[in-house]
Amino acid sequence: MFANKSYIQHWNLFSTLSVALLPAYMSTDPMPSSSAVHTTDCILHPAARIDFEQHVRLLWEAGRKDEAETLWNSVVEVQHQPAPRAPILHGTDLPAMAAVPCTEPGCERCANRRGGFRFPWIGIWCKNGVLVRHGVPPQTAWTHWSQSTGHLDLLQLQMHGSGLSRANLVPEAWIKVVARASLKPGCATHEEVLMRWRDWQLGSETWIDPMAFLRRPSREEALMNVHRKAQRALLDWQASDPAYCLPCSCRSCGQATRNICHYCLVGVCQECDNNTRHNSPYPCCAEMAGSDHVRFSAMEWPFRPNSTELEAFEEVVLRDG
Repeated sequence: MFANKSYIQHWNLFSTLSVALLPAYMSTDPMPSSSAVHTTDCILHPAARIDFEQHVRLLWEAGRKDEAETLWNSVVEVQHQPAPRAPILHGTDLPAMAAVPCTEPGCERCANRRGGFRFPWIGIWCKNGVLVRHGVPPQTAWTHWSQSTGHLDLLQLQMHGSGLSRANLVPEAWIKVVARASLKPGCATHEEVLMRWRDWQLGSETWIDPMAFLRRPSREEALMNVHRKAQRALLDWQASDPAYCLPCSCRSCGQATRNICHYCLVGVCQECDNNTRHNSPYPCCAEMAGSDHVRFSAMEWPFRPNSTELEAFEEVVLRDG
Protein backbone atom coordinates (compact mmCIF):
# COMPACT_ATOMS: atom_id res chain seq x y z
CA MET A 1 0.00 0.00 0.00
CA PHE A 2 2.79 2.38 0.85
CA ALA A 3 5.60 2.97 -1.66
CA ASN A 4 9.16 2.14 -0.63
CA LYS A 5 10.85 5.23 0.90
CA SER A 6 13.99 4.77 -1.22
CA TYR A 7 11.86 4.51 -4.36
CA ILE A 8 10.07 7.74 -3.50
CA GLN A 9 13.39 9.55 -2.95
CA HIS A 10 14.76 8.38 -6.29
CA TRP A 11 11.52 9.33 -8.06
CA ASN A 12 11.58 12.82 -6.53
CA LEU A 13 15.20 13.28 -7.64
CA PHE A 14 14.37 12.14 -11.17
CA SER A 15 11.35 14.46 -11.32
CA THR A 16 13.43 17.43 -10.16
CA LEU A 17 16.17 16.78 -12.74
CA SER A 18 13.59 16.25 -15.48
CA VAL A 19 11.91 19.60 -14.82
CA ALA A 20 15.27 21.39 -14.65
CA LEU A 21 16.63 19.86 -17.86
CA LEU A 22 13.45 19.77 -19.97
CA PRO A 23 14.00 23.21 -21.58
CA ALA A 24 17.41 22.10 -22.87
CA TYR A 25 15.94 18.96 -24.44
CA MET A 26 13.12 20.97 -26.03
CA SER A 27 15.59 23.37 -27.66
CA THR A 28 15.21 23.66 -31.41
CA ASP A 29 18.88 24.57 -31.80
CA PRO A 30 20.25 21.97 -34.26
CA MET A 31 23.80 22.35 -32.92
CA PRO A 32 23.82 23.58 -29.31
CA SER A 33 27.25 24.68 -28.16
CA SER A 34 26.43 23.89 -24.49
CA SER A 35 29.52 23.76 -22.30
CA ALA A 36 32.39 21.42 -21.57
CA VAL A 37 32.13 19.40 -18.35
CA HIS A 38 35.27 18.37 -16.47
CA THR A 39 35.39 14.74 -15.39
CA THR A 40 37.71 12.57 -13.35
CA ASP A 41 35.99 9.36 -14.46
CA CYS A 42 37.49 6.87 -16.88
CA ILE A 43 37.08 8.08 -20.47
CA LEU A 44 38.84 7.62 -23.81
CA HIS A 45 40.77 10.89 -23.71
CA PRO A 46 41.93 11.10 -27.37
CA ALA A 47 38.37 10.37 -28.52
CA ALA A 48 37.02 13.05 -26.18
CA ARG A 49 39.33 15.60 -27.79
CA ILE A 50 38.40 14.45 -31.29
CA ASP A 51 34.69 14.87 -30.51
CA PHE A 52 35.35 18.27 -28.93
CA GLU A 53 37.43 19.59 -31.83
CA GLN A 54 34.86 18.42 -34.37
CA HIS A 55 32.12 20.25 -32.49
CA VAL A 56 34.14 23.46 -32.21
CA ARG A 57 34.97 23.27 -35.92
CA LEU A 58 31.27 22.85 -36.80
CA LEU A 59 30.44 25.94 -34.75
CA TRP A 60 33.23 27.89 -36.43
CA GLU A 61 32.25 26.86 -39.96
CA ALA A 62 28.60 27.66 -39.21
CA GLY A 63 29.58 31.25 -38.48
CA ARG A 64 29.13 30.89 -34.72
CA LYS A 65 32.68 31.96 -34.04
CA ASP A 66 32.02 33.62 -30.70
CA GLU A 67 30.48 30.41 -29.35
CA ALA A 68 33.35 28.36 -30.78
CA GLU A 69 35.93 30.64 -29.14
CA THR A 70 34.14 30.64 -25.78
CA LEU A 71 33.93 26.85 -25.78
CA TRP A 72 37.56 26.43 -26.91
CA ASN A 73 38.75 28.77 -24.17
CA SER A 74 36.84 26.87 -21.47
CA VAL A 75 39.06 23.77 -21.53
CA VAL A 76 42.70 22.77 -21.02
CA GLU A 77 44.76 19.81 -22.13
CA VAL A 78 46.60 17.89 -19.37
CA GLN A 79 50.09 17.09 -20.66
CA HIS A 80 52.50 14.37 -19.55
CA GLN A 81 56.28 14.88 -19.51
CA PRO A 82 57.88 15.78 -21.82
CA ALA A 83 55.05 18.18 -22.58
CA PRO A 84 54.20 18.42 -26.29
CA ARG A 85 53.43 21.70 -27.99
CA ALA A 86 50.01 23.12 -27.19
CA PRO A 87 47.39 21.90 -29.72
CA ILE A 88 45.86 24.24 -32.28
CA LEU A 89 42.72 23.86 -34.38
CA HIS A 90 43.85 24.20 -37.98
CA GLY A 91 41.66 26.24 -40.29
CA THR A 92 40.56 28.63 -37.55
CA ASP A 93 41.94 31.75 -35.88
CA LEU A 94 41.61 30.23 -32.42
CA PRO A 95 44.66 30.44 -30.14
CA ALA A 96 46.55 27.36 -29.06
CA MET A 97 44.62 25.36 -26.47
CA ALA A 98 45.71 26.10 -22.92
CA ALA A 99 47.72 23.31 -21.31
CA VAL A 100 48.41 22.23 -17.74
CA PRO A 101 50.88 19.60 -16.54
CA CYS A 102 49.97 16.19 -15.23
CA THR A 103 50.49 16.51 -11.48
CA GLU A 104 49.68 12.93 -10.53
CA PRO A 105 52.34 11.52 -8.18
CA GLY A 106 53.87 8.35 -9.55
CA CYS A 107 52.53 8.86 -13.07
CA GLU A 108 54.31 6.25 -15.20
CA ARG A 109 54.03 8.25 -18.41
CA CYS A 110 55.75 11.25 -16.81
CA ALA A 111 58.32 9.14 -14.95
CA ASN A 112 59.31 7.28 -18.12
CA ARG A 113 59.00 10.45 -20.24
CA ARG A 114 56.55 8.84 -22.63
CA GLY A 115 54.65 12.08 -23.20
CA GLY A 116 51.03 12.15 -24.28
CA PHE A 117 48.02 13.94 -22.88
CA ARG A 118 44.68 13.67 -21.13
CA PHE A 119 41.58 15.58 -22.17
CA PRO A 120 39.23 15.35 -19.18
CA TRP A 121 36.28 17.16 -20.78
CA ILE A 122 32.97 15.81 -22.05
CA GLY A 123 29.87 17.39 -23.56
CA ILE A 124 26.67 16.63 -25.44
CA TRP A 125 28.79 16.38 -28.60
CA CYS A 126 30.64 13.30 -27.27
CA LYS A 127 29.73 9.83 -28.47
CA ASN A 128 28.48 7.45 -25.79
CA GLY A 129 31.54 5.31 -26.44
CA VAL A 130 33.79 7.95 -24.89
CA LEU A 131 32.88 6.51 -21.47
CA VAL A 132 35.11 3.54 -20.66
CA ARG A 133 35.02 0.90 -17.94
CA HIS A 134 38.24 0.34 -15.99
CA GLY A 135 40.33 -2.47 -17.38
CA VAL A 136 38.95 -2.37 -20.92
CA PRO A 137 41.77 -2.85 -23.50
CA PRO A 138 42.51 0.28 -25.59
CA GLN A 139 41.62 -1.39 -28.89
CA THR A 140 38.27 -2.52 -27.51
CA ALA A 141 37.56 1.00 -26.23
CA TRP A 142 38.40 2.52 -29.61
CA THR A 143 36.18 0.04 -31.43
CA HIS A 144 33.29 0.75 -29.07
CA TRP A 145 33.71 4.50 -29.52
CA SER A 146 33.96 4.35 -33.33
CA GLN A 147 30.85 2.16 -33.58
CA SER A 148 28.71 4.11 -31.11
CA THR A 149 25.98 6.26 -32.66
CA GLY A 150 24.38 7.93 -29.65
CA HIS A 151 25.69 10.93 -27.74
CA LEU A 152 25.93 11.81 -24.05
CA ASP A 153 22.85 13.42 -22.57
CA LEU A 154 22.61 16.03 -19.84
CA LEU A 155 21.90 13.48 -17.12
CA GLN A 156 25.10 11.61 -18.00
CA LEU A 157 27.07 14.84 -17.94
CA GLN A 158 25.76 15.60 -14.47
CA MET A 159 26.60 12.09 -13.28
CA HIS A 160 30.18 12.17 -14.55
CA GLY A 161 31.00 15.85 -13.91
CA SER A 162 33.60 16.69 -11.25
CA GLY A 163 32.38 20.22 -10.61
CA LEU A 164 35.75 21.70 -11.62
CA SER A 165 36.15 24.37 -14.28
CA ARG A 166 39.17 25.73 -16.11
CA ALA A 167 39.37 28.57 -13.58
CA ASN A 168 40.00 25.98 -10.84
CA LEU A 169 42.87 24.45 -12.81
CA VAL A 170 44.68 27.55 -14.04
CA PRO A 171 44.11 31.34 -13.81
CA GLU A 172 43.91 33.35 -17.01
CA ALA A 173 46.91 35.47 -15.99
CA TRP A 174 49.13 32.37 -15.80
CA ILE A 175 47.87 31.12 -19.20
CA LYS A 176 49.21 34.36 -20.68
CA VAL A 177 52.56 33.79 -18.96
CA VAL A 178 52.87 30.24 -20.33
CA ALA A 179 52.02 31.50 -23.82
CA ARG A 180 55.33 33.43 -23.81
CA ALA A 181 57.37 30.21 -23.73
CA SER A 182 59.63 29.90 -26.76
CA LEU A 183 62.25 27.70 -28.42
CA LYS A 184 64.48 30.74 -28.99
CA PRO A 185 67.91 30.87 -27.28
CA GLY A 186 67.80 32.02 -23.68
CA CYS A 187 64.05 31.41 -23.44
CA ALA A 188 62.04 28.92 -21.41
CA THR A 189 60.42 26.28 -23.59
CA HIS A 190 56.85 25.08 -23.13
CA GLU A 191 58.26 21.77 -21.87
CA GLU A 192 60.44 23.51 -19.27
CA VAL A 193 57.58 25.65 -17.96
CA LEU A 194 55.28 22.65 -17.52
CA MET A 195 58.08 20.65 -15.90
CA ARG A 196 58.64 23.34 -13.25
CA TRP A 197 54.88 23.75 -12.86
CA ARG A 198 54.50 20.00 -12.26
CA ASP A 199 57.28 20.05 -9.65
CA TRP A 200 55.58 22.94 -7.86
CA GLN A 201 52.04 21.53 -7.89
CA LEU A 202 52.69 17.78 -7.68
CA GLY A 203 49.73 16.04 -6.05
CA SER A 204 47.22 18.83 -6.68
CA GLU A 205 45.14 19.05 -9.85
CA THR A 206 43.86 22.49 -8.92
CA TRP A 207 45.99 25.63 -9.13
CA ILE A 208 48.27 26.54 -6.22
CA ASP A 209 49.46 30.14 -6.33
CA PRO A 210 53.26 30.29 -5.87
CA MET A 211 52.67 33.55 -3.99
CA ALA A 212 50.88 31.58 -1.28
CA PHE A 213 54.06 31.32 0.81
CA LEU A 214 54.47 35.11 0.78
CA ARG A 215 58.21 35.09 0.16
CA ARG A 216 60.52 33.91 -2.56
CA PRO A 217 62.63 30.91 -1.51
CA SER A 218 66.33 31.59 -1.09
CA ARG A 219 68.92 30.09 -3.43
CA GLU A 220 70.07 27.77 -0.66
CA GLU A 221 66.52 26.48 -0.11
CA ALA A 222 66.04 25.94 -3.84
CA LEU A 223 69.31 24.03 -4.20
CA MET A 224 68.09 21.54 -1.58
CA ASN A 225 64.42 21.27 -2.57
CA VAL A 226 62.90 20.68 -6.04
CA HIS A 227 59.56 22.12 -4.88
CA ARG A 228 61.20 25.41 -3.80
CA LYS A 229 63.28 25.50 -7.00
CA ALA A 230 60.09 25.30 -9.04
CA GLN A 231 58.47 28.00 -6.92
CA ARG A 232 61.38 30.37 -7.63
CA ALA A 233 60.98 29.78 -11.36
CA LEU A 234 57.22 30.38 -11.35
CA LEU A 235 57.53 33.54 -9.27
CA ASP A 236 60.24 34.94 -11.56
CA TRP A 237 58.19 34.13 -14.66
CA GLN A 238 55.13 35.82 -13.18
CA ALA A 239 57.20 38.95 -12.54
CA SER A 240 58.96 38.93 -15.93
CA ASP A 241 58.40 41.58 -18.61
CA PRO A 242 55.31 40.57 -20.66
CA ALA A 243 56.82 42.21 -23.76
CA TYR A 244 59.43 39.45 -24.05
CA CYS A 245 59.63 35.68 -24.16
CA LEU A 246 60.04 33.95 -20.81
CA PRO A 247 63.67 33.60 -19.71
CA CYS A 248 64.79 30.04 -19.05
CA SER A 249 65.22 28.90 -15.45
CA CYS A 250 68.49 28.04 -13.78
CA ARG A 251 68.91 24.28 -13.69
CA SER A 252 70.40 24.51 -10.18
CA CYS A 253 68.32 27.07 -8.29
CA GLY A 254 65.33 27.81 -10.56
CA GLN A 255 66.05 31.54 -10.90
CA ALA A 256 64.98 33.06 -14.20
CA THR A 257 68.02 33.71 -16.38
CA ARG A 258 69.08 34.20 -19.98
CA ASN A 259 72.52 32.83 -19.18
CA ILE A 260 72.79 29.55 -21.11
CA CYS A 261 75.34 26.86 -21.90
CA HIS A 262 77.10 27.19 -25.26
CA TYR A 263 76.58 23.52 -25.97
CA CYS A 264 73.22 22.36 -24.64
CA LEU A 265 71.48 25.77 -24.21
CA VAL A 266 70.45 24.88 -20.64
CA GLY A 267 70.04 27.87 -18.32
CA VAL A 268 72.42 28.45 -15.40
CA CYS A 269 72.21 31.78 -13.58
CA GLN A 270 75.38 33.81 -13.12
CA GLU A 271 75.53 33.16 -9.39
CA CYS A 272 75.36 29.39 -9.81
CA ASP A 273 77.78 29.57 -12.73
CA ASN A 274 80.34 31.44 -10.61
CA ASN A 275 79.95 29.18 -7.58
CA THR A 276 79.72 25.72 -9.09
CA ARG A 277 82.33 25.85 -11.89
CA HIS A 278 79.73 24.08 -14.07
CA ASN A 279 79.94 20.85 -12.09
CA SER A 280 77.81 21.11 -8.95
CA PRO A 281 75.58 19.34 -8.32
CA TYR A 282 76.33 17.96 -11.81
CA PRO A 283 77.38 19.46 -15.15
CA CYS A 284 74.66 20.49 -17.61
CA CYS A 285 76.28 18.46 -20.40
CA ALA A 286 79.39 16.39 -21.14
CA GLU A 287 81.01 19.18 -23.16
CA MET A 288 80.72 21.69 -20.32
CA ALA A 289 81.96 19.31 -17.62
CA GLY A 290 85.24 20.57 -16.19
CA SER A 291 85.63 23.30 -18.83
CA ASP A 292 86.37 26.94 -18.11
CA HIS A 293 84.11 28.25 -20.86
CA VAL A 294 81.76 31.02 -19.87
CA ARG A 295 78.12 30.63 -20.74
CA PHE A 296 76.51 32.71 -23.43
CA SER A 297 74.22 35.48 -22.16
CA ALA A 298 71.23 36.74 -24.11
CA MET A 299 70.18 39.12 -21.33
CA GLU A 300 70.85 42.35 -23.21
CA TRP A 301 68.38 41.74 -26.06
CA PRO A 302 65.71 39.20 -25.14
CA PHE A 303 63.43 37.92 -27.90
CA ARG A 304 59.85 39.06 -28.33
CA PRO A 305 57.07 36.42 -28.35
CA ASN A 306 55.69 37.46 -31.74
CA SER A 307 59.01 37.54 -33.60
CA THR A 308 59.29 35.08 -36.48
CA GLU A 309 62.10 32.54 -36.87
CA LEU A 310 63.69 34.76 -39.52
CA GLU A 311 63.53 37.82 -37.26
CA ALA A 312 65.01 35.80 -34.39
CA PHE A 313 67.85 34.64 -36.67
CA GLU A 314 68.50 38.24 -37.76
CA GLU A 315 68.62 39.32 -34.11
CA VAL A 316 71.24 36.68 -33.33
CA VAL A 317 73.32 37.71 -36.36
CA LEU A 318 73.18 41.35 -35.33
CA ARG A 319 74.28 40.51 -31.79
CA ASP A 320 77.19 38.38 -32.94
CA GLY A 321 78.17 41.04 -35.43
